[in-house]
Amino acid sequence: EFSLMQNIVSTLRHARQTYKLPAGDILDVSSSDTIIKKQSKVIEKLALVNINNNSTDNQLALSSGSIKLQIQLTAQQVNQLISPANQSKMKNVFMTKQVYVNKLRSEITQLEENPNVPLEVIGQKHERLRQAEEELSETKTALDNIHHLSHHVQKS
Repeated sequence: EFSLMQNIVSTLRHARQTYKLPAGDILDVSSSDTIIKKQSKVIEKLALVNINNNSTDNQLALSSGSIKLQIQLTAQQVNQLISPANQSKMKNVFMTKQVYVNKLRSEITQLEENPNVPLEVIGQKHERLRQAEEELSETKTALDNIHHLSHHVQKS
């Protein structure tokens, strides 16, 4: 259930950054579940508003167990999000992040093989790698969700 939240959060973060969308325009969360409350820090970060139980045609409803979350996008926003241009832009972002992660990994390997390098330096690199991998994973999730959304839209 938590990974569903993360998927949605990272997709929304991407959509919001890309299209400078205000929070209320994009998301409806219909739930008073404890899991939502547990994730409230993440949700507050995204300044999610508009909590209600109404769903409209242009909502993609994703539910898992006790969570039901609806992402409300206008048709135009969906089309922007799944446009070939945006998908290729996202792929490029992903590839760039992948290259950076690989570069950090090989730098760490080299540093670890050198006995003169202070552990602190290696530790800092590991932290940078951890952040880079997190971002890479978020981008991957956003890409997957956009891909999934494009199939969902083509079917309907």
